[in-house]
Amino acid sequence: MAKLKEKVLQALQNGEKVEHTLDYLTRSQENLLKNYSNPVFNQKNRGKLLKSYTNLQDVGKSLYRYVILQQFKNFII
Repeated sequence: MAKLKEKVLQALQNGEKVEHTLDYLTRSQENLLKNYSNPVFNQKNRGKLLKSYTNLQDVGKSLYRYVILQQFKNFII
């Protein structure tokens, strides 16, 4: 998650890399879903995978909202 935090902070600082960060979040979610269906993981680990998937969704939504607010702010000014 530290790598994710760094990517999100860089995206917010640079502005134009937000789309790439959202793509990264999507790929990470897809990987979590692939691992979820892997029979190697027990139910406890599957719960952790689903929680991580939900956390990534929340981060993606927040990042999208931030971008929209920034665009709206620039429109007003």
